[in-house]
Amino acid sequence: MSLEVLLQKANDKAYDITEVVTAVSFDDNINKSGVVNFAVVKTDIIPMEGDAVRIKYDGITYFSGFVFKVGKTHEAEVKITAYDQLRYLKTNETYVFSNMTASEVVRRICSDYKRTVGEIQDTSYRLGSQVFDNKDLLDIIADCLNLTLTNTKQLFFIKDNNGFIELKNIATTITDLCIDTESLLYGYNYERSIDNDTFNQIKLVRDNKTTGQREVYITKDSSTIQKWGLLQFYEKVDDDMNPERIKQKADGMLKLKNRVEQKLSVDVIGEKSIRSGNVIYVDIPDTGIKKFLLCISAKHIFENAGHTVKAEFKVV
Repeated sequence: MSLEVLLQKANDKAYDITEVVTAVSFDDNINKSGVVNFAVVKTDIIPMEGDAVRIKYDGITYFSGFVFKVGKTHEAEVKITAYDQLRYLKTNETYVFSNMTASEVVRRICSDYKRTVGEIQDTSYRLGSQVFDNKDLLDIIADCLNLTLTNTKQLFFIKDNNGFIELKNIATTITDLCIDTESLLYGYNYERSIDNDTFNQIKLVRDNKTTGQREVYITKDSSTIQKWGLLQFYEKVDDDMNPERIKQKADGMLKLKNRVEQKLSVDVIGEKSIRSGNVIYVDIPDTGIKKFLLCISAKHIFENAGHTVKAEFKVV
Protein backbone atom coordinates (compact mmCIF):
# COMPACT_ATOMS: atom_id res chain seq x y z
CA MET A 1 0.00 0.00 0.00
CA SER A 2 1.43 3.34 -1.01
CA LEU A 3 0.53 7.01 -0.76
CA GLU A 4 1.57 9.53 -3.41
CA VAL A 5 1.36 13.32 -3.03
CA LEU A 6 2.14 15.12 -6.27
CA LEU A 7 2.66 18.87 -6.52
CA GLN A 8 2.64 21.07 -9.59
CA LYS A 9 3.92 24.60 -9.09
CA ALA A 10 2.62 27.67 -10.89
CA ASN A 11 5.68 27.50 -13.20
CA ASP A 12 4.50 24.01 -14.31
CA LYS A 13 7.34 22.22 -12.54
CA ALA A 14 6.10 18.98 -11.00
CA TYR A 15 7.38 17.34 -7.81
CA ASP A 16 6.69 14.15 -5.90
CA ILE A 17 6.66 15.38 -2.28
CA THR A 18 5.43 12.13 -0.73
CA GLU A 19 8.58 11.63 1.35
CA VAL A 20 8.16 14.94 3.21
CA VAL A 21 4.39 14.61 3.81
CA THR A 22 2.91 13.35 7.08
CA ALA A 23 -0.67 12.06 7.50
CA VAL A 24 -3.14 13.11 4.79
CA SER A 25 -6.89 13.55 5.27
CA PHE A 26 -9.36 13.92 2.41
CA ASP A 27 -12.94 15.09 2.99
CA ASP A 28 -14.90 13.77 0.00
CA ASN A 29 -18.27 15.55 -0.35
CA ILE A 30 -21.29 15.92 -2.58
CA ASN A 31 -22.79 19.34 -3.39
CA LYS A 32 -19.74 21.12 -1.98
CA SER A 33 -16.01 21.09 -2.52
CA GLY A 34 -13.74 18.27 -1.43
CA VAL A 35 -10.93 19.23 0.97
CA VAL A 36 -7.45 17.83 1.56
CA ASN A 37 -5.33 18.63 4.62
CA PHE A 38 -1.75 17.51 5.10
CA ALA A 39 1.53 18.68 6.60
CA VAL A 40 4.96 18.78 5.02
CA VAL A 41 8.35 18.95 6.66
CA LYS A 42 9.95 22.30 5.90
CA THR A 43 12.11 21.89 2.81
CA ASP A 44 13.05 23.90 -0.25
CA ILE A 45 9.85 22.75 -1.98
CA ILE A 46 6.83 24.07 -0.10
CA PRO A 47 3.31 24.09 -1.59
CA MET A 48 2.03 27.63 -2.08
CA GLU A 49 -1.32 29.21 -2.88
CA GLY A 50 -2.59 28.17 -6.32
CA ASP A 51 -0.29 25.15 -6.68
CA ALA A 52 -1.99 22.01 -7.99
CA VAL A 53 -2.12 18.95 -5.72
CA ARG A 54 -2.96 15.36 -6.57
CA ILE A 55 -3.44 12.61 -3.94
CA LYS A 56 -3.11 8.97 -4.97
CA TYR A 57 -3.29 5.79 -2.91
CA ASP A 58 -2.46 2.35 -4.28
CA GLY A 59 -2.32 3.90 -7.73
CA ILE A 60 -5.87 5.32 -7.51
CA THR A 61 -6.37 9.08 -7.68
CA TYR A 62 -8.59 10.30 -4.84
CA PHE A 63 -8.20 14.06 -5.16
CA SER A 64 -7.14 16.74 -7.61
CA GLY A 65 -7.25 20.35 -6.48
CA PHE A 66 -5.45 23.53 -5.57
CA VAL A 67 -3.72 24.92 -2.48
CA PHE A 68 -5.72 27.63 -0.71
CA LYS A 69 -4.09 27.78 2.75
CA VAL A 70 -0.48 27.56 3.95
CA GLY A 71 0.10 27.60 7.71
CA LYS A 72 3.47 27.93 9.40
CA THR A 73 4.37 27.81 13.08
CA HIS A 74 7.52 27.42 15.17
CA GLU A 75 7.28 23.68 14.55
CA ALA A 76 9.08 21.90 11.75
CA GLU A 77 5.97 21.36 9.64
CA VAL A 78 3.94 23.45 7.21
CA LYS A 79 0.18 22.77 7.18
CA ILE A 80 -1.52 22.75 3.79
CA THR A 81 -5.21 22.93 2.84
CA ALA A 82 -6.32 22.29 -0.74
CA TYR A 83 -9.77 22.29 -2.33
CA ASP A 84 -11.12 20.82 -5.57
CA GLN A 85 -12.53 23.11 -8.25
CA LEU A 86 -16.01 23.36 -6.70
CA ARG A 87 -14.37 25.82 -4.30
CA TYR A 88 -14.36 28.33 -7.16
CA LEU A 89 -18.19 28.21 -7.18
CA LYS A 90 -18.29 29.55 -3.60
CA THR A 91 -19.05 33.02 -4.87
CA ASN A 92 -22.22 35.05 -5.18
CA GLU A 93 -23.85 35.91 -8.49
CA THR A 94 -27.20 36.92 -9.97
CA TYR A 95 -28.90 34.66 -12.51
CA VAL A 96 -32.28 34.51 -14.21
CA PHE A 97 -33.12 31.11 -15.72
CA SER A 98 -36.10 30.61 -18.02
CA ASN A 99 -37.50 27.06 -17.99
CA MET A 100 -34.09 25.40 -17.84
CA THR A 101 -33.28 22.02 -16.31
CA ALA A 102 -30.90 21.66 -13.37
CA SER A 103 -28.35 20.01 -15.67
CA GLU A 104 -28.53 23.01 -18.03
CA VAL A 105 -28.04 25.32 -15.05
CA VAL A 106 -24.90 23.39 -14.02
CA ARG A 107 -23.48 23.55 -17.54
CA ARG A 108 -24.21 27.30 -17.76
CA ILE A 109 -22.56 28.13 -14.43
CA CYS A 110 -19.53 25.92 -15.09
CA SER A 111 -19.11 27.49 -18.53
CA ASP A 112 -19.39 31.03 -17.17
CA TYR A 113 -16.76 30.28 -14.51
CA LYS A 114 -14.46 28.28 -16.79
CA ARG A 115 -14.78 25.06 -14.79
CA THR A 116 -13.93 21.67 -16.29
CA VAL A 117 -16.94 19.34 -16.52
CA GLY A 118 -17.20 15.59 -16.85
CA GLU A 119 -20.41 13.57 -17.05
CA ILE A 120 -23.51 15.77 -16.67
CA GLN A 121 -26.55 13.52 -16.57
CA ASP A 122 -29.89 14.85 -17.79
CA THR A 123 -32.22 15.92 -14.97
CA SER A 124 -35.08 16.36 -17.52
CA TYR A 125 -37.44 18.38 -15.29
CA ARG A 126 -37.90 22.00 -16.41
CA LEU A 127 -37.79 24.40 -13.49
CA GLY A 128 -39.89 27.24 -14.87
CA SER A 129 -38.78 30.81 -14.18
CA GLN A 130 -36.07 31.01 -11.51
CA VAL A 131 -34.49 34.23 -10.24
CA PHE A 132 -31.43 34.15 -7.99
CA ASP A 133 -30.14 37.51 -6.77
CA ASN A 134 -26.70 37.76 -5.13
CA LYS A 135 -26.72 34.06 -4.22
CA ASP A 136 -23.92 31.54 -3.75
CA LEU A 137 -23.45 29.51 -6.95
CA LEU A 138 -23.42 26.16 -5.17
CA ASP A 139 -26.60 27.16 -3.34
CA ILE A 140 -28.21 28.03 -6.69
CA ILE A 141 -27.34 24.57 -7.99
CA ALA A 142 -28.58 22.94 -4.76
CA ASP A 143 -31.91 24.80 -5.03
CA CYS A 144 -32.35 23.58 -8.61
CA LEU A 145 -31.54 20.00 -7.61
CA ASN A 146 -33.97 20.22 -4.67
CA LEU A 147 -36.74 21.47 -6.97
CA THR A 148 -36.01 18.55 -9.28
CA LEU A 149 -36.17 16.13 -6.35
CA THR A 150 -39.44 17.58 -5.04
CA ASN A 151 -41.14 17.31 -8.41
CA THR A 152 -39.67 14.08 -9.78
CA LYS A 153 -38.48 12.11 -6.72
CA GLN A 154 -35.16 11.77 -8.55
CA LEU A 155 -32.10 12.60 -6.43
CA PHE A 156 -29.14 14.14 -8.24
CA PHE A 157 -25.87 15.43 -6.80
CA ILE A 158 -22.89 17.43 -8.00
CA LYS A 159 -19.27 16.75 -7.11
CA ASP A 160 -15.73 17.07 -8.38
CA ASN A 161 -14.33 13.73 -9.47
CA ASN A 162 -10.56 14.06 -9.85
CA GLY A 163 -10.72 17.41 -11.61
CA PHE A 164 -14.02 17.00 -13.46
CA ILE A 165 -17.33 18.38 -12.18
CA GLU A 166 -20.01 15.71 -12.48
CA LEU A 167 -23.80 15.70 -12.07
CA LYS A 168 -25.29 12.28 -11.43
CA ASN A 169 -28.50 10.52 -10.48
CA ILE A 170 -27.97 8.21 -7.51
CA ALA A 171 -29.73 5.47 -9.48
CA THR A 172 -26.53 5.27 -11.56
CA THR A 173 -24.02 5.12 -8.69
CA ILE A 174 -24.99 1.85 -6.98
CA THR A 175 -21.94 -0.24 -6.00
CA ASP A 176 -21.54 -3.93 -5.16
CA LEU A 177 -19.79 -3.09 -1.88
CA CYS A 178 -21.27 -4.22 1.44
CA ILE A 179 -20.42 -2.61 4.79
CA ASP A 180 -21.25 -4.85 7.75
CA THR A 181 -19.97 -5.98 11.13
CA GLU A 182 -18.35 -9.04 9.57
CA SER A 183 -16.06 -7.18 7.19
CA LEU A 184 -15.09 -3.49 6.92
CA LEU A 185 -17.01 -1.96 9.84
CA TYR A 186 -15.36 -1.34 13.21
CA GLY A 187 -17.50 1.48 14.64
CA TYR A 188 -20.70 3.46 14.01
CA ASN A 189 -22.97 6.21 15.33
CA TYR A 190 -26.73 6.13 14.59
CA GLU A 191 -29.38 8.73 15.47
CA ARG A 192 -33.12 9.20 14.85
CA SER A 193 -34.69 12.66 15.12
CA ILE A 194 -37.68 14.84 14.21
CA ASP A 195 -35.81 17.94 15.41
CA ASN A 196 -34.23 19.39 12.28
CA ASP A 197 -35.72 18.55 8.89
CA THR A 198 -39.04 16.84 9.66
CA PHE A 199 -42.35 18.52 8.76
CA ASN A 200 -45.92 17.18 8.73
CA GLN A 201 -47.61 20.35 7.45
CA ILE A 202 -46.49 22.30 4.41
CA LYS A 203 -47.80 25.87 4.11
CA LEU A 204 -47.05 27.71 0.87
CA VAL A 205 -48.27 31.23 0.17
CA ARG A 206 -48.43 33.30 -2.99
CA ASP A 207 -49.27 36.97 -3.54
CA ASN A 208 -51.91 37.16 -6.29
CA LYS A 209 -51.07 40.28 -8.31
CA THR A 210 -54.51 40.33 -9.94
CA THR A 211 -56.65 40.20 -6.79
CA GLY A 212 -54.16 41.76 -4.40
CA GLN A 213 -54.80 38.89 -1.99
CA ARG A 214 -52.39 36.42 -0.40
CA GLU A 215 -53.31 32.83 -1.32
CA VAL A 216 -52.53 30.04 1.14
CA TYR A 217 -51.96 26.39 0.21
CA ILE A 218 -51.70 23.76 2.98
CA THR A 219 -50.93 20.06 2.77
CA LYS A 220 -50.72 18.02 5.97
CA ASP A 221 -50.63 14.55 7.52
CA SER A 222 -53.07 14.42 10.45
CA SER A 223 -51.76 11.07 11.70
CA THR A 224 -48.19 12.26 12.28
CA ILE A 225 -49.45 15.59 13.62
CA GLN A 226 -51.30 13.61 16.28
CA LYS A 227 -48.21 11.48 16.92
CA TRP A 228 -45.46 14.14 16.92
CA GLY A 229 -47.31 17.44 17.20
CA LEU A 230 -47.53 20.09 14.47
CA LEU A 231 -44.22 20.61 12.62
CA GLN A 232 -44.84 23.22 9.93
CA PHE A 233 -42.75 24.24 6.94
CA TYR A 234 -43.58 27.73 5.61
CA GLU A 235 -42.47 29.30 2.35
CA LYS A 236 -43.53 32.16 0.09
CA VAL A 237 -43.44 30.92 -3.49
CA ASP A 238 -42.87 32.89 -6.67
CA ASP A 239 -45.85 35.09 -7.58
CA ASP A 240 -45.89 33.64 -11.10
CA MET A 241 -46.26 30.03 -9.95
CA ASN A 242 -49.71 28.68 -10.83
CA PRO A 243 -51.96 26.90 -8.26
CA GLU A 244 -51.40 23.47 -9.82
CA ARG A 245 -47.63 23.73 -9.49
CA ILE A 246 -47.92 25.10 -5.95
CA LYS A 247 -50.06 22.13 -4.90
CA GLN A 248 -47.65 19.77 -6.66
CA LYS A 249 -44.74 21.31 -4.78
CA ALA A 250 -46.52 21.12 -1.41
CA ASP A 251 -47.48 17.46 -1.94
CA GLY A 252 -43.94 16.61 -3.01
CA MET A 253 -42.40 18.35 -0.01
CA LEU A 254 -44.73 16.56 2.41
CA LYS A 255 -43.71 13.19 0.99
CA LEU A 256 -40.03 14.09 1.45
CA LYS A 257 -40.20 15.80 4.85
CA ASN A 258 -42.90 13.84 6.71
CA ARG A 259 -40.61 11.22 8.20
CA VAL A 260 -38.15 10.60 11.00
CA GLU A 261 -34.72 11.86 10.01
CA GLN A 262 -32.02 9.24 10.47
CA LYS A 263 -28.27 9.82 10.53
CA LEU A 264 -25.61 7.16 10.29
CA SER A 265 -21.83 7.52 10.37
CA VAL A 266 -19.50 4.55 10.20
CA ASP A 267 -15.81 3.92 10.81
CA VAL A 268 -14.46 1.44 8.30
CA ILE A 269 -11.26 0.03 6.89
CA GLY A 270 -10.28 2.02 3.80
CA GLU A 271 -11.90 0.93 0.54
CA LYS A 272 -11.83 2.73 -2.81
CA SER A 273 -15.62 2.45 -3.37
CA ILE A 274 -16.46 4.37 -0.20
CA ARG A 275 -16.83 7.71 -1.95
CA SER A 276 -19.44 10.42 -1.58
CA GLY A 277 -22.23 9.96 -4.12
CA ASN A 278 -21.92 6.18 -4.19
CA VAL A 279 -24.82 4.02 -3.06
CA ILE A 280 -23.56 1.25 -0.78
CA TYR A 281 -25.29 -1.67 0.94
CA VAL A 282 -25.10 -1.31 4.73
CA ASP A 283 -26.04 -4.05 7.18
CA ILE A 284 -25.96 -3.13 10.90
CA PRO A 285 -28.43 -5.34 12.82
CA ASP A 286 -28.48 -3.22 16.02
CA THR A 287 -29.84 -0.23 14.08
CA GLY A 288 -32.32 -2.15 11.94
CA ILE A 289 -30.49 -0.90 8.84
CA LYS A 290 -30.10 -3.46 6.10
CA LYS A 291 -30.33 -1.72 2.74
CA PHE A 292 -28.65 0.46 0.14
CA LEU A 293 -27.73 3.95 1.39
CA LEU A 294 -26.30 7.06 -0.23
CA CYS A 295 -22.86 8.09 1.05
CA ILE A 296 -23.05 11.87 1.49
CA SER A 297 -19.51 12.36 2.79
CA ALA A 298 -16.40 10.28 3.39
CA LYS A 299 -13.32 11.37 5.32
CA HIS A 300 -10.35 9.32 4.14
CA ILE A 301 -7.31 9.18 6.40
CA PHE A 302 -4.04 8.03 4.84
CA GLU A 303 -1.30 7.21 7.36
CA ASN A 304 1.69 4.90 7.68
CA ALA A 305 -0.58 2.50 9.54
CA GLY A 306 -2.93 2.30 6.54
CA HIS A 307 -6.14 3.75 5.15
CA THR A 308 -9.36 4.30 7.13
CA VAL A 309 -12.64 6.07 6.36
CA LYS A 310 -15.34 7.81 8.40
CA ALA A 311 -18.41 7.87 6.15
CA GLU A 312 -21.81 9.49 6.60
CA PHE A 313 -24.94 8.09 4.98
CA LYS A 314 -28.36 9.43 4.10
CA VAL A 315 -30.96 7.11 5.64
CA VAL A 316 -34.52 7.33 4.30
